[in-house]
Amino acid sequence: MRERMSALLQDRIDAFNAHDPDAFVALYAPDVIFRDIATAVPAHGTQVVREWVETYFRAFHDARMESKVVAIDGDVLVYEWRATGTHDEDFMGFPATGRFLEVDGCSIARIGEDHLVHAEKNYWDVAGMLQQMGALPVATQEIPQVSRVAGQNITAA
Repeated sequence: MRERMSALLQDRIDAFNAHDPDAFVALYAPDVIFRDIATAVPAHGTQVVREWVETYFRAFHDARMESKVVAIDGDVLVYEWRATGTHDEDFMGFPATGRFLEVDGCSIARIGEDHLVHAEKNYWDVAGMLQQMGALPVATQEIPQVSRVAGQNITAA
């Protein structure tokens, strides 16, 4: 099972890095439930997955992704990823900035007996991406090294 899921993840990364929406979508069940944390509601079907990945390919001509398996439990695959690319077209309502962006995320996928993704949730650093685009200010407040909890001083490690 682990080898099969690791191979599926590698196929996903390869299809993304080749900017091949057909190969990417072929890894998903026709009735997939797809959730991206940046959207308000889950989406259904491979057409949504195709639109999602094509949006990235248009907005970041040099989009790349790397990932690693974090955990496998039964039919669930959890993996961390990093996506990079130059923001050279509109994305999520923001005009192109020409900036090179790096965004980290984590995804949870449920894999069916047919070896396809039947459900996927993508959690990623939307705020970090918006900061890199210049659309959100970067936090400047430092985290205190000593905090008081229940009357006790707690020092950050």
